[in-house]
Amino acid sequence: MAIPDKIKVLAKKVREAVFGSEVRDSIATSMEETADIADNAKTAAEYQTGRVDNLIRNNPQPSEIVDVRYDEDGIEHATASERIKSDNEKIKGLINANSSKIGESVSLPQWLQSSLREVSKMHDDYLRNIGVDPRFPPFNAKGDGLSDDTIALQAAIDYCYENKKRLIIPDAVFLISKTLSVYGGYEEDFGTIIIGLSRDKSAFKVSDSSTITSMFTAQRKNQTSEGALHNINIANILLDGNEKAARGLEFLLPTAQCIFERIRIKGVNESGVHVEHNNYLNRFDFIRVDGGQYGFNYVKGIVTSTTWTNPYVVGQTVAGYNIQGIYSTLIAPCADGVTGTVYDLTGFRGTVISPGSESVQAKIVFRGGAYTNCTILDAYTFMNRDDSSATHIVLDGAAGRFNFVNGTINRDEEGGGTATAAGKLYDVSKGPNSLIEFTGTPQIGASSQASDQSLYPKIIPNNPGMYRSHLMIGYTIFDPALNKNKTWNGTQFVY
Repeated sequence: MAIPDKIKVLAKKVREAVFGSEVRDSIATSMEETADIADNAKTAAEYQTGRVDNLIRNNPQPSEIVDVRYDEDGIEHATASERIKSDNEKIKGLINANSSKIGESVSLPQWLQSSLREVSKMHDDYLRNIGVDPRFPPFNAKGDGLSDDTIALQAAIDYCYENKKRLIIPDAVFLISKTLSVYGGYEEDFGTIIIGLSRDKSAFKVSDSSTITSMFTAQRKNQTSEGALHNINIANILLDGNEKAARGLEFLLPTAQCIFERIRIKGVNESGVHVEHNNYLNRFDFIRVDGGQYGFNYVKGIVTSTTWTNPYVVGQTVAGYNIQGIYSTLIAPCADGVTGTVYDLTGFRGTVISPGSESVQAKIVFRGGAYTNCTILDAYTFMNRDDSSATHIVLDGAAGRFNFVNGTINRDEEGGGTATAAGKLYDVSKGPNSLIEFTGTPQIGASSQASDQSLYPKIIPNNPGMYRSHLMIGYTIFDPALNKNKTWNGTQFVY
């Protein structure tokens, strides 16, 4: 039977449709047109059946008419009409039995089967171009939070890297027992891309029976040179170390132009992000690290033009941010519950914008060291640890410099600025030729405590450290000794 021209046009439209809505619309239109043709065919068949029945009733029956009353099972029907009705019921039964196998049912016309198979292939190709789900063959990861998926996941990562595809992580928990390697290429090459569907549900978790150094580590696969690993992109996933992993993301080789965003790391014992090599033009956006000794831990290497945007660290015992670098920027970082140093900026030469900290029991909030040269804009940080060694700002290396612009430095938030907590507001006694500058930055609390020098603007001669505070006219600070405020008039404080 020839395919009607109208159906050919609609079938062509189905083949050419790309996006989901267009495919659905094309198939729906084809099915409606097919139904109209089938309805017309049914009407014509009933008309012909009636004519045949009249021939049977009123005339001697030719052999062809007799034969048509026998179906394919050899059963004789009283009339051809009865035979046709019986065949229709069989077809309906086949359609119902095979409704879940669209495109394969023998009850559908061959041209429609072909069209649906082609549409299905286009859909599969489109999904493959978007990414690879590790649960599907040939990888067959379980993602049930019970089975060890390490081998399947590494095979999927390798396949995606070699075939320039994305690895798509569904909302599932994939257990691992070994470190997973991700790969960077040369500057123009494809790097590993892992994209989760939702940050807190697309999860990798270390199994209870395993102990590993890191969950992900950046490696070379096909490169023969020692160049930096480029173009690794990991986003929207949860890394759960389950207290069995030392590190979340690990970089022991140089990296460049890599992007890591919307990642949560928890249950690691050492550091969420661990770097031991050169780091160029990389970007870390919306990274959260819960627990461990360090949130971000840059141990060594040259860090250049790297940005950290909206990172969040919680509960670290050594340092929330231990970062270094030149021409680099830390944007809107936040920290809660850190008990060691919140911002360790030793060796950092760049800008920190709007840092926040509610780590009230931190030992140090801002720490700098040798050759630190850092501008800190609009800081809002406070602490009230009742410890004589606790200090809000420390420079303990030669030639370090902090320049605070605007914001508020609060040493005794919960004490209402009365400086009841022991400790210091700032300390540069171990930083020869070091300098702290304040431009329009109120410093609250601990001013009557045994800080190394007062907050008054002056340079102390013959002192291993220099202390200077540039205050804007009209700047007011509370004097706990007299229980009232004093205001800077450009030369001195007046009451």
